[in-house]
Amino acid sequence: MKFIILVSAMFVAFSATVSGQKKMTVIVDDLEEPKGKLMVGIYNSESAFMKKTFRGFMADVEDATLELTLDMPAGEYALAVYHDLNENGKLDTAIFGIPTEKYGFSNNAKGLMGPPSYQKAKVKLTDNLVVKINL
Repeated sequence: MKFIILVSAMFVAFSATVSGQKKMTVIVDDLEEPKGKLMVGIYNSESAFMKKTFRGFMADVEDATLELTLDMPAGEYALAVYHDLNENGKLDTAIFGIPTEKYGFSNNAKGLMGPPSYQKAKVKLTDNLVVKINL
């Protein structure tokens, strides 16, 4: 009997978690070449932005546009992406730290001498959402 109660409780908890999920579709345009990887970092707070990802994804680049659909809990997020052409797992930079690979942020936010603020890049996922990012 304890087993049945435990399994029932786990099922109810799992159902509540799944029902709270929303679809976030990320569309990235202007990928330079159909090769390499697209690296996606998702941040769920201002204090974590560009420091510690909430979730991270990597996808093969095979066209000038890439679309990913993710199941995410409702909340507030900022996304950062870059096209890792040489697949070395990092955003390559030139002198003075200027990136040599294309990158972008949610809301197509721009920063001055660095990434934009979390406030400029954040999106609210309350229902299914499409986030377009141009590199």
